[in-house]
Amino acid sequence: MEITAFILGICPPTRLTWLKQNIDYLEQQNFPFVKKIIAMDEFRGHKMSNELKEYFENQGWIVLVDSHMSRVKSMSHGFSLIESEYIFYNEDDVLSTMPDINDLESVFNANRNDRECGMISMTLGGTVFDAPTNNIGDLEYMNENTILSNARYRIFERDENYKNAWFFEFPGLFVKSELFKKCHEESKKIGGQIEMALTSAYFNNKFNEKYYKCSIAKLHALETLHKNPAFVNTDCRLLTNLDANQGNSGMGGNHNY
Repeated sequence: MEITAFILGICPPTRLTWLKQNIDYLEQQNFPFVKKIIAMDEFRGHKMSNELKEYFENQGWIVLVDSHMSRVKSMSHGFSLIESEYIFYNEDDVLSTMPDINDLESVFNANRNDRECGMISMTLGGTVFDAPTNNIGDLEYMNENTILSNARYRIFERDENYKNAWFFEFPGLFVKSELFKKCHEESKKIGGQIEMALTSAYFNNKFNEKYYKCSIAKLHALETLHKNPAFVNTDCRLLTNLDANQGNSGMGGNHNY
């Protein structure tokens, strides 16, 4: 199984600090990526230093540096260099505790009701969820929809009957490269917020008829959610947000197609 790591980032000093933490954390885990790409966007006078660029390159990362204030253009640039069957897509402000590559391969090879797995998200979103009313949507059924589990985590199929407008969600996304690239190109015609456009492209093109989606949660995540659904992002995932406003930062540039 060949997976390319693809990390997007921007250059305000705080974000560069987070990016280095992100990459250092990934490197400590020795996940066997076939290629590693960082796509950086310089704007509003913020730059990536040559020293930091070389630091990443010395660890085997390809560092793309553009200046367009557009996550979409950064994605297109990175996609042009990806030839592997799978992508691990992440962003500069999130630490990811990686699952075992053999577990990922087992799930991607698991056929469910004549569909194959198209993506495995570490984010636990994409479906109906309302913590104040204790409505956790299809997460209520994560145990019975489990495809694989071990002492650290479970990987379970998501129920599209509970889908929301952000079903195609990230960061922390393992996804078939062909699927991501096709949805990306279709999303350019749709416009709007990135994950919402990708979700529309996914369902408009009926990719859900060929693929199903999985998520990864800590093994006892359901018990945690029953105690307090508000803990979904802090106690149930293999992700750690470095930015309290992750996904909604004013420093983030253009998040739209």
